[in-house]
Amino acid sequence: MSLSTRYYSESLSFPNASKLYVENPHKVYKNLFLRDPRYNTVISNFGFSYDKVLKSVENLQIGTCLDIGSGRGIMIEYFKENRPEIKVYSTDLEKFHHHNVDFMEIDLFKPETLDRIENEWPKMDLVTCLDVMEHLPLSVIDGVLQRLSRIGRISIFTIANHPDIHDGVELHLTKENSEFWSSALKNHYEIAVQEDYLFGANELYYFACYSKAFL
Repeated sequence: MSLSTRYYSESLSFPNASKLYVENPHKVYKNLFLRDPRYNTVISNFGFSYDKVLKSVENLQIGTCLDIGSGRGIMIEYFKENRPEIKVYSTDLEKFHHHNVDFMEIDLFKPETLDRIENEWPKMDLVTCLDVMEHLPLSVIDGVLQRLSRIGRISIFTIANHPDIHDGVELHLTKENSEFWSSALKNHYEIAVQEDYLFGANELYYFACYSKAFL
């Protein structure tokens, strides 16, 4: 499926709250995960489902997967149930899920923290980064993508383009259209699949990519 893309620029502004979010994302997300059991539990949205990730790699030989920003571990559960032969590694600001997998605390607001993965874990066959990139400020996007491209040969991204406000805090700091994300990814990846999902004013972009660092 490939749907037409519309740029969505409307957002609510909470400058003070957003400043606190950028300075201390760990605190914001920890409070959100603790207080709202529904947060980060949706497995399908705008006609997109996490099943798409499994279908994208069903014919590929994947031995290892790094799940970036695992949250409650939805993608980890999918792999355990459907591809148990894959060894899954997980990262986030802290461990918000219960799965027994290798875990590392990584703060993507500081892209250099990703260097720990390169130094301590093996190169990955697959990197999944689902509904994460839009939570980062524009200033760190390229640094994160550059480092992720060195970690795994195949990467799958889902990126939302709509507001996500909790307790007056805008969590989606970079709301850009699919052309923006395609251009940003092409600095470090060859894009094999790009699909745009549209529901009203909300958009979700899916990218399956091959890292140029491995080509």
